[in-house]
Formats: sequence, C-alpha cells, structure tokens
Amino acid sequence: MKIKAALYNADHLEYGLVTIPFPISRDQYDDTIKMLEALDIGDPRARDCTVEEIEGSAPSLKCLEGRRINVDELDYMVKRLDSFSDGELAQFQGMAVKMGLSDMTDLINLTFCCQQATVITDFSDLEQIGREHYMNLHGGCASMEELEQLDGVETALLLISENEGMSTLTTCPAPGGTTCGSWRTRATSWMSSSRLSMSPTALPRRSPGRTRLSPDRFRSQRPARTTTP
Repeated sequence: MKIKAALYNADHLEYGLVTIPFPISRDQYDDTIKMLEALDIGDPRARDCTVEEIEGSAPSLKCLEGRRINVDELDYMVKRLDSFSDGELAQFQGMAVKMGLSDMTDLINLTFCCQQATVITDFSDLEQIGREHYMNLHGGCASMEELEQLDGVETALLLISENEGMSTLTTCPAPGGTTCGSWRTRATSWMSSSRLSMSPTALPRRSPGRTRLSPDRFRSQRPARTTTP
C-alpha cells in the first residue's frame, strides 16, 4: 500500500509544499529528510508537518488532512498498513471511519486491533461472512471441526441483524437477486462482540513476529542525519 502526502510548515507558509511518498524506502530516507528540513520541518521528536493532502489506496487516511503529524509516525503506520492483506486493510479503514479517528496515536493503535472487527464488503456469500466473523471472534484461529459445525449463514444473519453498524452502501442485493431494504442501510463494518479496544493494554492476541513498536522505540531506530558543510 502506498500513499503520497503533501506536507508544509504551518508557521511558514511561504516555504511552500513538499510531496512525500510513503512508505519511505531506506535508500530515499536521507533525501526525504533533507527536503523536509528545507521547510524547517521533519523533527523526529515533534509533530511539525501539516498535511495538505493525502492521495493513495487508503482514503480513510484523508482524516489527517489539516492536522500536524510526525513524519516518522506516519511512515511507521504506512509500513504496517503495507503489510496488511486486503481484508485487514478493509478492517482498518472501516473502523477508522466508524470510530471517527484522526489522531496518529489512535490510528497506529488501531493497526494492532482492527482485526477484531468484521467488515462486510460483499453480501453475496453469507456462509463466508459467517466463517470470517467467527474467526475474528476467536483471534483468527479455528479448527476444521469448528468450521465444519458452524452454520455460517446463521452467524452472518445474526451479525447483520443484532449488531449496530454504519451505513456506507447505497444499495445491496440480497441472496436470490432480490433487494433487502434492511440491508441497504446496514454498515459494511461492524464491531465484533469481542468489543474492539483502543487501549494499548487490551490489544488482541497476535503472533510473536508482530510486536508493537511505541513511537519512542521506533524514533530511536531512525537513521542518523548527516549534514554537509
């Protein structure tokens, strides 16, 4: 997943804009920082970059437009999103919009717990929707025996009928080619019954290889800047 962010110094509008592609590749990092330094922004310890516009494959990140961000935090978050599957990216975007998030810390934390949410982008396969929701409720794991015994259609219908959602669709065809009016205003994303939490102390279970980096930790990994006389 790639985005482009147009950044500027809100205290010196006369310095103009710089457009940065994210995630920043290692071989482009130093050059990117030099471009930001020319605008007197890019401090590793401050949110001094104001976002003019964000373009790319994650429209939900447009919530950052007009806000001050830290370039390393944005790069870290986009790197995490770049590792997501299409389904995980849909979960992230659906919950970012549903929860009205626009703070960078909240968005980074969401990348670690959005997998608890069930996002429906295609209502044509209720069996699959039910299976995916069951997996989300159980940390992404289920035995073949559990899935064989699961009534995916019933699980999906219970999810749609009993959980509060947010409408993002104008219409939705129900199975059999008919249109279900109650589905038309239903959300494409629901909170799972496991109650997604934004608290860092209540993150979902995850594999050992997916360890959360706090902002302080990943700032310490930032390459040293070099200056020339």
